[in-house]
Amino acid sequence: MKRKEPVSVIMTSEVSTVHVDQDISDVRNILEENPFHHIPVVTGRKIVGLISSSDMMKLSFALSYSNEPIDDETLNKRFTIEEVMHKDVYTINAKETTLRAAEMFCGGCFHSLLVVDEEDNLVGIVTSTDMVMLLLDQYKTKINWQDEIKAI
Repeated sequence: MKRKEPVSVIMTSEVSTVHVDQDISDVRNILEENPFHHIPVVTGRKIVGLISSSDMMKLSFALSYSNEPIDDETLNKRFTIEEVMHKDVYTINAKETTLRAAEMFCGGCFHSLLVVDEEDNLVGIVTSTDMVMLLLDQYKTKINWQDEIKAI
């Protein structure tokens, strides 16, 4: 069963990241140009935070009540990555099982787990979407198996 597979099997290993000293507009641009919703903030390969597309929407909402334009210059003047990022992030070791990841998602109000190695270096990310895809894959496998039995 797939619940005993390591998280590394379903994680995304090529993760876009930002450094805490980059401009917050870099985060917005990365999110606009890509289909994902979470960007780890790192120093080297060490995780220092996480920014989501929801966090960026909150900034745009806050700026919409000011008379300032919502552009890169205004974002960079008003906010820093360090001010916006969540510092308490959820991590899971790459060797942990997908079942453990599912348990963690069910126990919290978050949509991504940063995957780390034994030295707590970032090696990937698993999202709630990855978990749903795993569930769908298992469901399809079960359905196909039942269809084959009926055909015999």
